[in-house]
Amino acid sequence: RLDAAANEARRLGWNPVLSPALKAGGNMNSGGGAILARKGTGVKEMCQVSIPESMGHRLACTWVDAILKGGVHFLNVYLKDSEGLSATNKLLLETAAGALNGLKGPWIALGDWNMPPETLAASKWLDMVNGVIFATQLPTCHESVYDYFVVHKTLADAVIGVQRLQDGGLNPHWMSRLILRGNAKRFAVRQLVRPGKVEGVLPHGPPQQAPDYQPVLEKL
Repeated sequence: RLDAAANEARRLGWNPVLSPALKAGGNMNSGGGAILARKGTGVKEMCQVSIPESMGHRLACTWVDAILKGGVHFLNVYLKDSEGLSATNKLLLETAAGALNGLKGPWIALGDWNMPPETLAASKWLDMVNGVIFATQLPTCHESVYDYFVVHKTLADAVIGVQRLQDGGLNPHWMSRLILRGNAKRFAVRQLVRPGKVEGVLPHGPPQQAPDYQPVLEKL
C-alpha cells in the first residue's frame, strides 16, 4: 500500500516520503504520515534521527532541499486523540524533542497535535526545542485548533502567517498552510554556541616528581 501511495503521489507531481501505519486489530491501522515535496525538490528520510520504530507511525522526520540553502528538516507529528498531555503523548513529545535537538539546521514540526496550542505551550515543550507556535485562529478539527506548526526560532522571522484551507477533503479536519517569505535566508539567525566551562581547580600541592631509578641501576 505504501508503494501504491508513493507511485500515485509521483504521478500527481510529488516526491514523497511515507511512514507506515501501526497494524492494529482486524483490518484497522493506526497513525502513519507523509512528507511530500514538489517533483524535482530533494526529500530524504532522516533515518539517523533517534525515533524508535515503535513510534514511527506517529513521528517521522525528513529533510527537504527547499526554503533555505542547505534545506530544512520537517517532523511530522501525530499525537494520540482525546488524551491531552497523557503519559503516552508526553513520551512522544519527549522523543520528538530529542530528535529535533539532534538535528543540525532549522526545522519545522507540523501535524495533528490533538491538543490546542495553549496546552502545548503550557507544557514547556517549546522551551525544550526552542520552538515557536504558528496556528490559524480558525478551528481545524470540529471546534478545536489541533493542526498547526512549530518552527525553530531561527526560522520564525521568515513566517508570514497560517491559512486554513477549505477544500482539503479531510473531514473532520481542515488542512493548514504555513506561508514563508521567499527570501527566508535573510531572516535566518546565526547562533554562537558557548564553549563548555573549564573548571579552574588545580591539584593541591606541588606536582609529584617522576620516580628516578638511576641509583638502583648503578648498584646492579
